[in-house]
Amino acid sequence: MTYDKFGRGFQEKLATQELAFARDYQESVRRVARGEYPIYVPFILSEAANLRGLPVSYVIPREGVTYGSYASTILKNPPHPNAARLMADFYLSDEAQAVYARSGHGITVMNLAEKLPPEIEKLANVPPLVDEDFTRIDEMFANAREIYK
Repeated sequence: MTYDKFGRGFQEKLATQELAFARDYQESVRRVARGEYPIYVPFILSEAANLRGLPVSYVIPREGVTYGSYASTILKNPPHPNAARLMADFYLSDEAQAVYARSGHGITVMNLAEKLPPEIEKLANVPPLVDEDFTRIDEMFANAREIYK
């Protein structure tokens, strides 16, 4: 998403800054809090609650944020089609969407954001940096391998 928004040159300059890559989101936030790193990108909004009491804060860029989406899919001819539909319906319910929103994830149900506490509503209405395009994942991985050798 940052490649599409800011271009290859941005990524190339970023790559010169001795980046550290990690998969443990919770530990990455704590490493910033301990002073091991000055910044953690992309910050996972669901970690906002875990920052309480730590000497760090999150910033929502005015350009928008990167994000990952969640999807509910029903396979063709599933063994239990009604159970699959019930599960998909549950994921779209106000109850399940509120759970996602309270943990800092985006919501898809209209008019739910205003029912949330103000600090969560702020996170639920964050604009995306760019529209998601899953058709280019292989291209983006190839670019990343070239840039971040």
